[in-house]
Amino acid sequence: MHELIEQVISELRGAWRFRWLALGIAWVTCLVGWAVVFMMPNKYESEAIFYVGKSRLDSLVPVGGGEDSSLVDRVRQSMLLTPSLEKVARNTDLDLRATTREEKQALIDSLALAINIDSVNTRSRRNKDGSIFRISYRDTDPQMSLKVVDEVLDTFREEIGAGRTGGSEDALEFLESGIADYRAQLQQRERELADFRRENVGLLPGEGRGYFETLQDALAQNREIQGELSLLLNQRDTLQQQLRGQEPILSDPGGSGGVIPKTELEQRISVFESTIQELLTRFTEKHPDVIAARDQLAQLRAQREKQLEELSAAGGSGNVASNNPVYQQLQISLNSVNLEIAELQGRLATSRTQVADLQAKIDVIPQIEAQLAELTRDYDQINSVYNDMRAKYEQEKLRRKRLGWDNVTFETMEPPNVGRNPVSPMRSQLILLVTLAGLGVGGAIAYLLQQLKPVFIDGNSLRRITGLPVLGSVSMAWESQHRSKRRRELLVFASATGMIFVAVVLLLVFREVGVEVGSEVRKLASL
Repeated sequence: MHELIEQVISELRGAWRFRWLALGIAWVTCLVGWAVVFMMPNKYESEAIFYVGKSRLDSLVPVGGGEDSSLVDRVRQSMLLTPSLEKVARNTDLDLRATTREEKQALIDSLALAINIDSVNTRSRRNKDGSIFRISYRDTDPQMSLKVVDEVLDTFREEIGAGRTGGSEDALEFLESGIADYRAQLQQRERELADFRRENVGLLPGEGRGYFETLQDALAQNREIQGELSLLLNQRDTLQQQLRGQEPILSDPGGSGGVIPKTELEQRISVFESTIQELLTRFTEKHPDVIAARDQLAQLRAQREKQLEELSAAGGSGNVASNNPVYQQLQISLNSVNLEIAELQGRLATSRTQVADLQAKIDVIPQIEAQLAELTRDYDQINSVYNDMRAKYEQEKLRRKRLGWDNVTFETMEPPNVGRNPVSPMRSQLILLVTLAGLGVGGAIAYLLQQLKPVFIDGNSLRRITGLPVLGSVSMAWESQHRSKRRRELLVFASATGMIFVAVVLLLVFREVGVEVGSEVRKLASL
């Protein structure tokens, strides 16, 4: 830390050699800066505050939300456009300041930047029911700034009144044209969808299901039917094996040598006949259940004929097929299993046909699904835009009807006024900044010259830079006349430096005089 302080002191002592040059540069910088500050023209600000109240129907018919504030925003944006600014410049004679086209364009651009229209945030109840805005403009001529603000306020009032209904007709016409256009597109898409569905009947996917999901379900159903059929075939083989181990005819338990008048086989034949009649009331002759029932009935009748022939050959008579109850129960179970097998075989054939049909169309149906999805997507998109425009159309009609009943409240809270004192430039602050800048520039020049023309101030700086030991140093022995000269020189330098601050104080005290002088100089320069 001690070495750093010594180095700083050494640099300052080195820069002190150029103190007169630094002081001269500081004076020149300050004088030029002060002149520029006093030649800057005064600008006066004029302002006006107005209030835009919300419609009383907003609480009953909230059309569009923030209607009044959005209206003010639109008018504010339109006010900053070139036609509106040209009107303001023309009505206030501001355009007389420009003669060429380039100057007029520069005037309009500067006017767009200088006119400020801002909202005022307050906590009053009035602000809750509406919006408060402030218009301000700065100009070198206070009367001109007042004229500009007054003209902008009048234009604002006219635009607000006209903006309530202005553009409503154009909006309705635009929406009607858009609705008609999208209605035609929607009808065209509906026709395309209908034609596509008509051309691809039987190939379109099910409700919410695609081709591959349908094929996967058909394959799963096919495997399920095959599994059930395999179980029933095994069950039938078991029943047939058990049936072969039973005697169909037992001796007469009463010993009378007669026969049982009606067997279980006859009863089952009657049941199947009734079943077929019932099935025919629901299905056709080609239904798998009807076909299977008729096949089973034919088998039972053939079995009855065979048994009757066997009984007849054995010397018996009558229509009895079997009197063994176990045999009869096994026969019933076998017939039931055969009926289920016939039904499953029919279902399996249908499922296989469906799977084969789907697999045959594996290259066609996905393309049809993709085309249907694209047509549906276009239709949904157009339908969404159409419905949105319909809603906006109804909303605009309601808004237009509401505007016919209630208007926006426009009230000037503070008329255009201009202050007596200029708002810019802030000369006191600028004078101080220029003074600090002048001193800073002078000190920077002295330090830069020290870096360009360095010297060894003392032994410590010599040792620090060269890295060699310093055995000793010889001090300067000043004579009395030289010391007096140095004191006079230091006093003059201090006086010259102090005069800068004295000049700052005088400039601050006689600021108005300086402004008048600067104005006169500016007028002479413009001639």
